[in-house]
Parts: sequence; C-alpha cells; structure tokens
Amino acid sequence: MKLKNKTRLLITIALSLIKRNTTDFEKYKQLKVNYAFSIKKTDLPPEFNDKSFEIVNEFIRKTVDLDYEILLYFDYITGEIIRCKIGTERNVELEFEDNEFEGKNIASIHNHGKNMYSPPSYENFGIFLRDWEEYELIAGKNCLWILKGKLKDEKLAKELRTKSYRIFISSFHYYARKCKSEDMAFKKCDELYGKRLSNYINDKNIKEIQLTKLEYNND
Repeated sequence: MKLKNKTRLLITIALSLIKRNTTDFEKYKQLKVNYAFSIKKTDLPPEFNDKSFEIVNEFIRKTVDLDYEILLYFDYITGEIIRCKIGTERNVELEFEDNEFEGKNIASIHNHGKNMYSPPSYENFGIFLRDWEEYELIAGKNCLWILKGKLKDEKLAKELRTKSYRIFISSFHYYARKCKSEDMAFKKCDELYGKRLSNYINDKNIKEIQLTKLEYNND
C-alpha cells in the first residue's frame, strides 16, 4: 500500500511538471508575432540549421515588445525545442536535471524586457559553467546578442561576471553626469555598455568565446 501511494505521488509530481512546462510553451506559442523585426539565416553561427533559424527569428518577433522574460532551450542542429520557461520582468530561471541535455547540441535564447538593457548581464555568464550549453542568445529591443560559450571555465565565468558588472556601472555613471534623470542615463548607457563588453570579450582572441551583436532588420 505504501509503495502504491509513493508511486502515485511520483506520477502526480511528474504530471504537474509536464503540465507546468506545457503551459508555459502553450502561452509562448500563443504570443503575437511582430513581423517588423527579423534577422537573416547568415547572421547565426553556421552550425544552426534552418529550423533553428526559424526558432530564433520567431522568438525575436514574439518577445520584442514584452516587459517580461521568456527562456527557450533548443537543439541548434536538429531544431528541436526542448524546454520553455516564462519568467518575470527582470529574471527567468529554469531548473534542470543532470544529464537532461546529454547527446544534444544546446543553445538557449531569452529576451531582455523592453525596460531592461539589451546586452548580456553579469548573470548570463553561467554558460561557462554548463558543460552542455554552447550558445546563449539574448534578444534585446533593437538587436540580438550571440554569446558563444564553448570554453568551460569557472575562473573565466567569475571574471566575466565581475567585469561586466563594473563595465555597466562605469557606463551608467558616464551618462548619469550628463542626463537629467537616472531613467534617461540607464537608456543611454545601453549602447556604451554593449560596446565595451564586446570589446573586452572579443579582445581575448579565444575562438571558443565570442560576443556578437546583430541589428534587427526592420522590414
């Protein structure tokens, strides 16, 4: 009897997890598409197939006007969407199991809400700690950022988190002295922060890590 109850409990938990993730994905599928924003297939790394391009392009068009974050994990070779999670205005987190992505070629994409800055934040450099994730894409309000993270290194992750935070603070203070409000300074520092962060990462000349900014096509 105890075994049956335990089995039922495990089934209930499993079904609730499936339902929760399915609900998030269903909500994502129902979002409106803004066809004014897009990228080209050639903008993405050459390993991304046509189906992966469609996933990325659709994600941009569905999230560009949102004020909350959404996260997708997908296989960039097969174009299979594996996980979907809807978050809050400033954050989205997804718990995963050990070996859940084994044998897959994983990339993630999440958006930064329209009230957030678009480049990667210090929290995004966890990719250098995840053995199974190779690309992290961030869809901002005007552009797509592609963070290549094939080098896994705890020291590097810590360095980039610390440095990105310092770069953002210095970029914000630069405009805070020039602008009438913090909101205006926050909006203006977006481009400066992204440029400084890209230079810092790409100047390392390590082929396994790279940060690329892609402006949207407004057709």
